[in-house]
Amino acid sequence: QLKAKEKEKIEPGSNTLTLAAEYNFGTDAYLKTYFMDRERFRAYARNNIDPLKELGIKDRNPIAIFTNGPVEIGMSTGQPLVTISEGSAVKPSIGITLTNRQEIQDKDKRIITRWDGRIKNITELVLLVPPGIELPDIDKCSKPESDEERLKCPCSMPFKEYKKEDCYSSCHDNVLDPCNHVCNEAFKGPKDENELKNCKDECQNSAYDCAIECDLSFESDESSSPSGEKYKGYALDVGSLKFKDLNKDIDKHRSFQCRFEAPDKEKLLDKTPITIRYFRARAKYNYLLENSVIVNVEEPPKGAINAVPEQLFKSAVDSIEFNRELQFRGFTPD
Repeated sequence: QLKAKEKEKIEPGSNTLTLAAEYNFGTDAYLKTYFMDRERFRAYARNNIDPLKELGIKDRNPIAIFTNGPVEIGMSTGQPLVTISEGSAVKPSIGITLTNRQEIQDKDKRIITRWDGRIKNITELVLLVPPGIELPDIDKCSKPESDEERLKCPCSMPFKEYKKEDCYSSCHDNVLDPCNHVCNEAFKGPKDENELKNCKDECQNSAYDCAIECDLSFESDESSSPSGEKYKGYALDVGSLKFKDLNKDIDKHRSFQCRFEAPDKEKLLDKTPITIRYFRARAKYNYLLENSVIVNVEEPPKGAINAVPEQLFKSAVDSIEFNRELQFRGFTPD
């Protein structure tokens, strides 16, 4: 149902009507990354040897793989092969970019899906790093006491530690609660008890699936960590003052960058010349879809406004019971 604002008149003639729908969504992504001990890399470099080519690695520029949806997650370490050295002053970095997807094409470049919306705001962004890697001085990101401490924050925006318990809480706040709210708004009548129960059961199932994803996100496969060590999580502080102004109507994209280190090379590197590890990222956001249509408004004939007696009109309106079983089949000539 569309209604003009009070005291706002739609003039006769051509008018542009904008329809908008907002909903929450989530996207996951991962990035394959190659790691090598820095001294070993220097030995290859002294002999002008490309280690990736020398070791027969064909996928030399891996890109982030992300789940389907209206937003693309890009991840990059700047170079496909990251060299690791304990105590190095120059730390490698990883960048994450959330981009509005305009369209999706198949292998023949044919458009199969088109998105005409934008990210309204980010509710959660999580970076999960493989065992042996961590973001140094992450505590300096929240409420730094001086400019010197602020510069020690390893990320371009404030990040904080993110544990599995935080992920469970996010499932409650970003999945279960919004879903239950929609159910309560959609099924208010006494005849809607069964529909309300079914709707809330679906919400519980979604929250349960979310919790399972939390468990899987922190798990490492045997190749990543033979000892069974878990991934470490770090989350964007979406409530920080520094990010507050940037977290509004994200028309195209938002980018973040964090420096990382490997304080224990043994946990990260295998005994092979090159080690393959995966960075993971999870994002939750509110997405806004808008569409504009042209509506032609005609001036009503004189006297037509009061053609129906007021009491008859009011009785007709009051007698209609809007429920799920009502099927409106259009006006008759009468």
